[in-house]
Amino acid sequence: MSSSRVGGWWKWAAPAVLLTATVVITAGSGASDGKETYDLVIANGRVMDPESGLDAVRNVGIRGGKIAVISTGALEGKQTMEARGLVVAPGFIDLHQHGQDAENYAVKAADGVTTALELEVGVADVDRWYEEREGKALINYGASVGHIAVRMSVMHDPGGLLPSGDAAHRVATTVEREQISGLLEKGLKRGALSLGLGPAYTEAATNQEILDVFRLAAKYHASCH
Repeated sequence: MSSSRVGGWWKWAAPAVLLTATVVITAGSGASDGKETYDLVIANGRVMDPESGLDAVRNVGIRGGKIAVISTGALEGKQTMEARGLVVAPGFIDLHQHGQDAENYAVKAADGVTTALELEVGVADVDRWYEEREGKALINYGASVGHIAVRMSVMHDPGGLLPSGDAAHRVATTVEREQISGLLEKGLKRGALSLGLGPAYTEAATNQEILDVFRLAAKYHASCH
């Protein structure tokens, strides 16, 4: 199953996740006896689905990378994953994940997280951020366009994830405020999931500058995180 950028509101992900480190996978015979054959069967796991409230032992049939059936009866699969005593659940979504690299994605996947989103600090250049991950990420990913990140870019702050110089400690000029608003708007137009905001980390930002962010959110019906 391939990963992808998250481009809008989401629901629970379809791929099932086993919350364990050890599973047994066996190959099916592939023989046709009138039963449907699935690419993969996850057998005898405790299936937990927050949307429907299901919490019971079931067999899950997957075809074409998507869940095709959840059944109390036995299923035939080209491969069968024995999940007895384990939990099978939709992929979890982490809304507050700053670690957005291969190492962090691998750890998230091991924890059953299939989507990790950077929504608070966000990013300054949405296009570049997505391009750096396209076709390379183990899990799904997405980001907001962040007031923190954009302020750091406009004010040439030397900090890393968070500001340590002017973006944290200096009031923005009128020109800088216009640049910040312009880049935030550009990010929304280029596919950012929302607007990121962290006034505690940009203590010199005036009330008016923060209001600029909320007005922009209202204009595009975007959420702020």
